[in-house]
Amino acid sequence: MRLSWAGDEMSFRIEGGGGIIFALHQKAGHIVGTAKAAE
Repeated sequence: MRLSWAGDEMSFRIEGGGGIIFALHQKAGHIVGTAKAAE
């Protein structure tokens, strides 16, 4: 599993061994999370 963090965007991305990518982004006070299967 890989976890990366971008402080400027307050976002992080997790890539799991099962091929699932989860990303969480906070912009303008809103938090948006996405999860998808890696292609």
